[in-house]
Amino acid sequence: MAEHAFYSEDYMEGADSEKNRLLQYIIELERELMRMKRAEKILREVEQRYLALMDSTVFLCVILAPDGKFRAMNRRAEEFFGFQMKFGTDVTLQSLSGPGYMGEIESMLKEAMDKPLHATLPVIRTESDMCWLDMECTNAIYQGDTSIHIIASDITCLMKGKTDESLISDELEPSPAYAMQALGSCPGLLCFVVDKSGILLYSTRGYKEVAKRFLGHECTPGFPYPVNIDTPFDLDLQDMIQEAFLGNTAKASLVETGGNNNKWDVTGAPLLSSVGAIVGAIVNLTSASDRADLEHPQFLPKPKVDESGSGVLAAAGVELLDSIPRMLLVVDDNTLCVEANANFLSVLKLERGTIVGRRLEGLLLEGDPINENFTARFAQAVREKSFEDLECKAASKDGDVLSLSLSGTRMQWNGEGRTLVSCVDNTKLRRTEEQLKRVSTTDASTGSLNRQGMERVLGTEMERAVRYRGSLAMIMLDVDGFRQLNERLGYSASDKILKDLAAAIKSRIRLTDFLGRWGGDEFIILTPLPIATAIQLAEKLRDMAQHTTFGDNSHLTISAGVAEFNKSMDVSSFVGAAYDAMIEAKKGGGNRTVQGKESEAQLD
Repeated sequence: MAEHAFYSEDYMEGADSEKNRLLQYIIELERELMRMKRAEKILREVEQRYLALMDSTVFLCVILAPDGKFRAMNRRAEEFFGFQMKFGTDVTLQSLSGPGYMGEIESMLKEAMDKPLHATLPVIRTESDMCWLDMECTNAIYQGDTSIHIIASDITCLMKGKTDESLISDELEPSPAYAMQALGSCPGLLCFVVDKSGILLYSTRGYKEVAKRFLGHECTPGFPYPVNIDTPFDLDLQDMIQEAFLGNTAKASLVETGGNNNKWDVTGAPLLSSVGAIVGAIVNLTSASDRADLEHPQFLPKPKVDESGSGVLAAAGVELLDSIPRMLLVVDDNTLCVEANANFLSVLKLERGTIVGRRLEGLLLEGDPINENFTARFAQAVREKSFEDLECKAASKDGDVLSLSLSGTRMQWNGEGRTLVSCVDNTKLRRTEEQLKRVSTTDASTGSLNRQGMERVLGTEMERAVRYRGSLAMIMLDVDGFRQLNERLGYSASDKILKDLAAAIKSRIRLTDFLGRWGGDEFIILTPLPIATAIQLAEKLRDMAQHTTFGDNSHLTISAGVAEFNKSMDVSSFVGAAYDAMIEAKKGGGNRTVQGKESEAQLD
């Protein structure tokens, strides 16, 4: 009895050690998955930008071979050069060079293979005069081959304005480039211009700074703007631009977050060509705070804010937040972070500037089911007076995955209505729950799924097979003469044999296959393989079993029944089909594989 207890303690210690090892392995996988998700997000953003660039009506996008031969170009470049790539071409950039510039183009191509560079060179279009291009050249890979990627804009009018003043007359329309220079020369002007496709043509330096500071917008010419429509102001901005395209002028108001509380008046108006046609929209920001100062001169007393009420935080609010031993955020009505306390920054290993003025969604673990529709759910919660238990998974700067529970309540922050969000770190609790869940669905003897766990997997995989019309097969295995084996060797030895058998099966199935102990000496393998391939797998396992020793040098054979899933089946009928085939194999003498009758009918 003492010896049995000793083995039980050793077994439990081994099981605990294995669980800890698996837990650490899962944590590493989660970190790696998070890194892959981040890389995938970056690639998707790059892809979106390139797609937008390829659809641009302003910028020429060209892919060249190292020798200057054209490999690909967008529609704007095809219109500019006068030929289409879909018909193939042997044209090189050198052949289109302006007089005396071929050597400079060849030097540019050679240098672009080593480092990014900027160049301004003339080219000759088909049946046209010489034109000037302002080009950014970088080394790139296109269809597996080393190439040169060129983004260019036509600056012919600008160059002619500089080189031939005689071309400028009252009849000649001013160059857009001069207009952009004029806009940029006004430091207090906050505006941007988009064409009728929604592509950003230009934004002043002042607007770039303001938009990045409290809207989180990146103003990149040649790309759609605004890029994301995920806040009320983004929607207002989009509506304003659409109104401008229809020839209307629209206005909106905006309050800056992040402690400045500046108020802005936003006006959108149509951008007209010289003949009066609408070619885009121009949006301008003016400071409503400055206007208010004019309307209320300094010698008039300003209204005082009552800071004695409950929940009102003044300048010392940041220190107060830092003194609270909880993870706290203050967000505005657009879910932008206004302030974060020291505990929040410490747990997520962030600098204050990386979260203030941005949204919490940027920290979330992409692809995790618990974060599905979080943006909409969080925005809805912020609109309420208070909310509780909003779950999400976030990632720290070091890649640690944190399970957070969010609760919020309305408050006053520097005289403005804001939402105070409390974040509770439930990471250890959730990992314990997940570990208990894994234990509850794992067979203690073999380490494979138990019947409860296998039933869950069956439901999920059957639903997936129906939704995506994929193949799904089940192999039910039973050890021949296991009862006699158990009586002859005893429970412990028989249990060791089943454990060794499960380990041998695991080593011979794929990562996409599931192994579960259905009961006693019956095992189920669920695989997305077609029925014919599943039968081959069952035969390989049967052959392996009869040529392998298990436990203390014991030999055994197994019988296998194979069934194919169809959408008319439920869990009971699917398992029943494999079970009936396995029973037929045992009645036939054992050590054989039998295909379910329904699967045979489908093959016929």
